[in-house]
Amino acid sequence: MSDSSLPPTTPNNGLWQQIRASLPRNVIVLGIVSFLTDASTDMMYWTMPFFIALLGGGFVWVGIIEGLRDGITSFVTIASGFVSDRVGKRKALVGLGYGISTVVKPILAFAAVPWQVAGLLGLERVGKGIRGAPRDALVAGSVGPEHFGKAYFCEGIAKLVASPLFGLLYFLFAAPEHPESGAHVAFGFG
Repeated sequence: MSDSSLPPTTPNNGLWQQIRASLPRNVIVLGIVSFLTDASTDMMYWTMPFFIALLGGGFVWVGIIEGLRDGITSFVTIASGFVSDRVGKRKALVGLGYGISTVVKPILAFAAVPWQVAGLLGLERVGKGIRGAPRDALVAGSVGPEHFGKAYFCEGIAKLVASPLFGLLYFLFAAPEHPESGAHVAFGFG
């Protein structure tokens, strides 16, 4: 993207005007969507071991599920990056990834046994893997090289702020004796 399409920034402009002037709508919207999706994930993430225990699973199930989540995310991210580069439909892949993650989270409240939690969290991580590489490529393609730092900062700060903020909100709004309600609370934010 050329600098001629972006309004000039001057030291007299406010911080928001400078950010908005140097970052296109794609980057700002992706930052907001990333913030809300990470918020909903973080609101339920910290209660999953307790939820698994309530369903009769022990620490072995927690380890299996965490390993599965990490592995799935890594493999799907590689595949998604390859597809994104070949097909070029980055917005569609990003939307699909965020959509899968958002739809799967409230279904977790209906899990009755640990293997169902494993399957649903695995599917949620498929969504994360699908959106990762195309989102980064979309951000990179939306700005010139001189604005990469701001663009990735906008997307990265969303993740940094979402984790503690919405983890705290979960504990304020969800009943501690009913951790499955976290899926409903998380869905409201992502």
